[in-house]
Amino acid sequence: MKLRVALLVLVCLMSFGQPVMADQQDKISQSQAVSLAQRHTSGRILKVEQSRDSYKIKVLKDNGRVVTLRVDKQTGRVSGPKDKD
Repeated sequence: MKLRVALLVLVCLMSFGQPVMADQQDKISQSQAVSLAQRHTSGRILKVEQSRDSYKIKVLKDNGRVVTLRVDKQTGRVSGPKDKD
């Protein structure tokens, strides 16, 4: 009887604990986000900030202009200005 209760508790913990952990873990790391941003536009990375859903990356372009890109933490989708060079 005690074994059945222990197994039931273990199964419940495993099934309920898994989605919570998956929500907290990002698929795209900060260094991966920087690499994606560098592929999207050329320039020097000035600053990386993170919010709950994305990385905000400021890039100093060769022409002196500063652009801000956002990289989605789950998909890696980059949004913001593209290079026109």
